[in-house]
Amino acid sequence: QPQTQLWLHFPAPDVRQEYRSQPLQYLSYVLGYRGPDSLNQVLTDNLGLVTSFNVGFDTASSGTSMYAMIQLTEAGRSHMDVVLDVFFAYLAVLRRLGVDEALYSTVADTQKLDWDWSQPPVAMSAASDMAEKMTRLPPQDLLSGDGRIDKQNTSLVASLLERWMPNNMNVACVQPNASEAILAAGIQPQLLPHYHFHYGTQAISDVLPGAVERWLGWLEGHQTVAVIGEHVETRVRSAGFQTSRTFLASPPKPIKDVPKDISLTHMRAVGVGDGS
Repeated sequence: QPQTQLWLHFPAPDVRQEYRSQPLQYLSYVLGYRGPDSLNQVLTDNLGLVTSFNVGFDTASSGTSMYAMIQLTEAGRSHMDVVLDVFFAYLAVLRRLGVDEALYSTVADTQKLDWDWSQPPVAMSAASDMAEKMTRLPPQDLLSGDGRIDKQNTSLVASLLERWMPNNMNVACVQPNASEAILAAGIQPQLLPHYHFHYGTQAISDVLPGAVERWLGWLEGHQTVAVIGEHVETRVRSAGFQTSRTFLASPPKPIKDVPKDISLTHMRAVGVGDGS
């Protein structure tokens, strides 16, 4: 059965030339992390508001599009404001704590490990990827460009994180029987030409009065992480959620024990067609 989805879109400048620092890889990790007390765990397990939470990025010469894609439960559909409260509170925590250089370093270690031990690509795919890279990367970086983090750029990561703001956001709510929901909200449905897709548009301030100001207060204010947590707990409990588990997500710690040097001394390879 189709579920309601929230798509959050945050535009940002083109960062394709920042391939050596891979700032989007850091954001992907801290936002998409699924470990204990992560944003994903708080929304899915602790509160039961979503069934999946993912982030994605599209890069082009026109700019970077950053997305959060959230699949809602029935409870989440009825409390979209709480879902977004938890989301923006976590973003506020990330901004208070700043970019974790130790975490950034271990993300780079995992990227290098993946690059060192990646499977050989299919020839056609390799040729296509190389042709695209030749349009924007210098010759010495054609093989490793886009695949490794060779230097940290914490200021760039912080500036991209600052783009995740409610006043820099487009929200799409995709749900079954959208026409009925649009009419129930008092909006005249519009039809997207050629696709026979019904949609309606509203300002988020009309749908969730006071929410943008609340989120901006967390993101741009001077409250401590503990105070933000108290605000979120008040919001969540006022919506009727009673649980002893945490309401405020915590950023991931640096990744432990990433191998940096794997010896090839005892490695053996089996040739194609070699049955031995």
